[in-house]
Amino acid sequence: MEKEDERAGAPAPQGGGATAPVVDGVLKRLVRIANLGGGFAVTLLVDGMLVSGTMVSGREYFDHITDGIRGSSSPEVVKNSLIQLFEQTASEYQEMLDQPGGYDPAFIHLKDAAFFVPGGGPPILKKGGGTYWRGSLASVGGFNFGLTTAS
Repeated sequence: MEKEDERAGAPAPQGGGATAPVVDGVLKRLVRIANLGGGFAVTLLVDGMLVSGTMVSGREYFDHITDGIRGSSSPEVVKNSLIQLFEQTASEYQEMLDQPGGYDPAFIHLKDAAFFVPGGGPPILKKGGGTYWRGSLASVGGFNFGLTTAS
């Protein structure tokens, strides 16, 4: 099992004095659970904005994107190229899960995502509700369980 960051969030030193972003070990484990099919509501702090939604597997994310492309009015040659790309990426998630010794996730995937910007304005939503969202774990500054809603 992966060892937790014991330096209280201090960035790891890099050559030349630069620091690498720290990725929360607990959040990585939650992403691994989501990639096995377990989804749960979270709110993430990402670059000063809150992103709130339900965690899903990378496979579900790419399957959803592929379904959307199939239903689009794009030219067939474009649709077929994009479908091939995203179907391949979705299958790579399964291969990653099957690796002995596990894997190190780099991305988190949400469905029904809503975005809350500083200043307390209404949430930014896709017409008709939330959307599927993919973000880098390295850009997540914090998280909590549950959805954030507009008050």
